[in-house]
This record gives sequence, structure tokens and C-alpha cells, in this order.
Amino acid sequence: YALTDIRKPDVLAVIDGIMERGKPSSARHAFAAIRKFFNWCTERGLLDDSPCRTIKPPVKANSRERVLTDPELAIIWHAAEGQGYPFGCIVQLLMLTAQRRGEVVGMRWDELDLDGGLWTIPSSRTKNHKPHMVPLTAGAVAVLRQVPRSEVSPMVFPARGMPEQAYSGYSKGK
Repeated sequence: YALTDIRKPDVLAVIDGIMERGKPSSARHAFAAIRKFFNWCTERGLLDDSPCRTIKPPVKANSRERVLTDPELAIIWHAAEGQGYPFGCIVQLLMLTAQRRGEVVGMRWDELDLDGGLWTIPSSRTKNHKPHMVPLTAGAVAVLRQVPRSEVSPMVFPARGMPEQAYSGYSKGK
């Protein structure tokens, strides 16, 4: 297929095929990616119109209702302790701050006031593009105080060998 040959029935065939395999969540994610790609193509002038323009998502996203129990949280906490820096500390801070993963791993030392128990996430790193003040519990401060501080990196969790970038070894950590 050439890009300009792809039509609405082609997109629907892909999404319907995923739905027929019993994968509604995968179909929704695939549709979102396909739609985003074709919108990009129209913005760049590669297409006059997106074949996805009048297609609705195949299913609505399900909101999650399950939350971890206290015993489950304790198991995760102890496993994170055993894992150590950096992944274990990241997991513990996720639990203690309830902040997004990208915000925690992108944490910089200059955003932290450990004595005052405050983490200021700048607008450039938040989803809503507004600065966000996160109160830090004594537990979160204790976790941060045990994190080794790099002489060359402003990051609390720098990528291995790339001190200016944030940690990205999630799969290995898990």
C-alpha cells in the first residue's frame, strides 16, 4: 500500500481484526496510534484527509477500580528495598508521592528541598504544564537522602552512562 491508497475500510479491517481476536484494549490502543499517525500525515501535507476522521474508537477505556491492598503494598515495598538504587528507590517514591513515573524518574536535585519536605516539579515536566508542589513525607525524604548524589548529574536518577538523561531501565528493574 502507498500511504495515499489507505482508506477507511482498510483501517476498520485492522481494528476489527484485533477486536475479533478478543483484544479490545489492544484495538483501542492500535486505533489511537493509527489515528495519531494519519493526523500527523495531514498536518504535514502528506494526505488531504485522514481515513480515521469519522471513525470512533472501537471501545471506551475502562477505568480501573482495583487498588493494591496494604499487604500487597508491603510486599512491593520490601521487594523495592531489596532491589535498592535506582529502581527500588523509584518504586518507593512512586508509592510515597503518588506522582507519575516520568515525573519521579525525571526528578532533579535542584527541585528538592529535603529540609523543608518539598518537591517543586516545574511546569516543563508536568502533564498540565503548571508547576506542581509535592509535599514530601518523612519517608520520602528518608528514601531521597539514601540516594547517591552524582558529582556530574543534576538528575536524582540519571541514566547509566548518560548523566543528563533520566533513568529508563524499567523493564530490567521489573
